[in-house]
Amino acid sequence: MKLINKQHVVFGSMVLMQIVLILFWAFRKEGFHVDELWTFGLANSLYQPSLFWNGAMDGTVLRPDFFKSYLQVDPGEAFRFDSVIYNLSNDAHPPLYFLIIHAICSFFPGTISKWYGIIPNIMFFLLIQLVLYSLSRRIISNSDTALLPPLLFGFSPAAVSFSIYIRMYMLAMLAVIVCCYFQYRYLFENSRDPKILIGVFLSAFFGYMVHYYMFITMFFIALFTCLYLLIKHSYTSALIYGCVIIASVLVAFAVFPNAVESMFGNGYTSGAKSALPLEARAERVLSTALLSINDLAFGFRWIAFLYLVIVIVALFAGFRSLRRQRVDGAIVEDTKAASLHSVVLLSIVSLCFYFVSAAVSPWISSRYVCFVYPVLCLIVGWAAAALVESSSIERRFSNVTLSFVGAATMVAIAMLGIAGQSSNVLYLIAGAEDNLSAVVNECEGDTDAFFISYNYFKLTSKSIEAQNFDEVIADVPTEEGIESALGRYDDDGDIVLYTDDPNALSTFIPFLANRLGTDEYGPLPGYQVIQDETDCMAYLIKVS
Repeated sequence: MKLINKQHVVFGSMVLMQIVLILFWAFRKEGFHVDELWTFGLANSLYQPSLFWNGAMDGTVLRPDFFKSYLQVDPGEAFRFDSVIYNLSNDAHPPLYFLIIHAICSFFPGTISKWYGIIPNIMFFLLIQLVLYSLSRRIISNSDTALLPPLLFGFSPAAVSFSIYIRMYMLAMLAVIVCCYFQYRYLFENSRDPKILIGVFLSAFFGYMVHYYMFITMFFIALFTCLYLLIKHSYTSALIYGCVIIASVLVAFAVFPNAVESMFGNGYTSGAKSALPLEARAERVLSTALLSINDLAFGFRWIAFLYLVIVIVALFAGFRSLRRQRVDGAIVEDTKAASLHSVVLLSIVSLCFYFVSAAVSPWISSRYVCFVYPVLCLIVGWAAAALVESSSIERRFSNVTLSFVGAATMVAIAMLGIAGQSSNVLYLIAGAEDNLSAVVNECEGDTDAFFISYNYFKLTSKSIEAQNFDEVIADVPTEEGIESALGRYDDDGDIVLYTDDPNALSTFIPFLANRLGTDEYGPLPGYQVIQDETDCMAYLIKVS
């Protein structure tokens, strides 16, 4: 009977613990970030990419069913993938993730739940760990230290944040690590194996269908892979790899032609193409790097510095060792050379992607650079394992001692990760439940809602709360806009007013209250501004 592999048991137990931690934080998630509600809207609304599509909010009164239909799959409209494609053709993202969300929601028509997005993200996390561990075992010769990369990534705040964030970023990380997996196998195992070539093509293609930043990632992966092959005089292999990547791009454009327009022709990408000064670009990169420290280094800058030192020292020691072997006429171990070269390629690709994506992203956020997080953990894990191996620790201590030290290290990293998660997990949307309760309590009477803002997209963040009102009226914060809103208000009930104007109590709210013949207004009791990137506050105007 074949004995169970010890490393596989440790790996499985470790990943199980990481998933338990993700579930712990998932249960604490109170509400939805505005982009998460966009996820459900794009996936489930019937030929309506946004609440304000084709002027749907202009000059009209919105009913609760309007918001429900936007977020949920209507009965009889399940598995309408044609609608998903239409919605994404009028958005700034490719459709794969939204097709997955719509398929899941189609089994539960008329409902919305955070678990419809969190459960698939956890599945993507599990697949990331499996691929990361498989690649780690190829790059790191010691099967015990090969556990380091999935250990570092799985206990990082990033693993939790992007598992509970109902967007495509966990799937994008999966796409990147799979691309790196097939890159390694193409370069150092068998470049002519048709299965590997198919893997290269499919991983790139599906990556493009997850997020357009995958084009940036694959550009650098392909560029430096081909340059490496050319340096090694493997001209045919370089040509084949380049052709496969070009074919994947062409097929992606053929399957989803809107990708070209989304990347080069709409307003969403104007920020990336704008002529920001070099100093502003550099500031974006630095600000994003500080956010990534919270994501991967558990919020501690000294850990990020330690990671950097370990990688630099390991790379220097690795090249020095290979050079000494060549000078002495010794036979260089192919596996060690392959590991070192692979890590160098991955480091260059990750840095190039990191700098470019951080510099051109529309907002300063770590979610635009998180694609390479598992790869960065792989690099750090390899560096730590390489330093341990080069120090000859394994020959100085007994196996029992080494096992104890290894177990203690894993426990320490896990505890450090848990401590870092306590203050660095994102997208919990604290306060959302209290806000919903405040709205529900006020709506026990006859209450309408006004949404006064120049940014109609922000009403999406309140689309669950909006289902509790009799009517919702949206307009802009000008005298004409308020008069237009009042013209559609034909009730004598109280008004809950949403706005992203922090000075609303001293600007247009007094004017609106005066037109309604009341001086009773103020913040809605129990309501607060939450971290959903909209800065919307709710105010109560007592009319009745």
